Amino acid sequence: MVRFLPLVFITGLISLSGAQAAGAPYYKFWAGYQRLVWDETAAKAFPEKGLAPGARFESTDFLNLLNRWLIPATTSCCAKESLIAYLPVLRPEKLPGSVSIPDEMAIIVYKDKEAYERVRADKNNPEAIVYGPLHALVFLMGEKTKPISTSYETTPFVGQLESGHAYDVLNQAVDWQEGYSVFRILLGAVTEKTVDYVKSLAQTPGLLGHLVRVDGSRILEYQNWKGAADYRAAFPEGAEEFYRVELKPNEMQTKNPATEPLIYRSISWGEGATIRFTPGTKPGTVERHPLLPPN
Repeated sequence: MVRFLPLVFITGLISLSGAQAAGAPYYKFWAGYQRLVWDETAAKAFPEKGLAPGARFESTDFLNLLNRWLIPATTSCCAKESLIAYLPVLRPEKLPGSVSIPDEMAIIVYKDKEAYERVRADKNNPEAIVYGPLHALVFLMGEKTKPISTSYETTPFVGQLESGHAYDVLNQAVDWQEGYSVFRILLGAVTEKTVDYVKSLAQTPGLLGHLVRVDGSRILEYQNWKGAADYRAAFPEGAEEFYRVELKPNEMQTKNPATEPLIYRSISWGEGATIRFTPGTKPGTVERHPLLPPN
């Protein structure tokens, strides 16, 4: 399924040390599966629905909660202290019966690991405290020993791809809110040709960022290019892939950050977004959800 580029490997463009380069962001590469039924916690969180635990969790519920709370909550809780970019994407509405892919994928980009850990440990930030548990209202999380929806920390690519890992191929500073970003899914087990493809793509003019996540026979990719023309020169029409989404800029904003909830254009099946916000500034507050304490 993969269109492999000719391998022209230039020593030095891919770090083989395994150490994160100075200025390279800290990434979490998320892949989440929609929950199937309302459990007791989720049902109690939305009493207006009058649902009993075990009631079917519909795709409309998933899209509503994802767009109303979870996506805005990511910028609301973290943009001021640590978040510098956020690119969520949803799977196609219809899939072939033999194919299983996550319902939502995302890269959550922080300025560095220390800043990420500080904001998640901040006991004075109620939004950050409930950010993790909020996922369990929307996604099938699984057990600690057997997780279903997972977030991988990327590590620098050093020439190998293994299932259960995510990689920062270029390992360099990049602004994911700018340029032209694309999400792709490739199907098939990792082979030597897959590794060669990743190495070769790293040498392609115009490529600024490339993240790869491997889950069994499924490869998830985020690419950031200087412009659409650079991407299309590398991947002309007809390039083989299972799924591709161009991530369009989507402004996260509010007229009055102190009093009004964040708004942005909701995404649906088969869509993705480059969420636009100003790092270092709280863009507003997510509409209050049941896990947040009263004002």
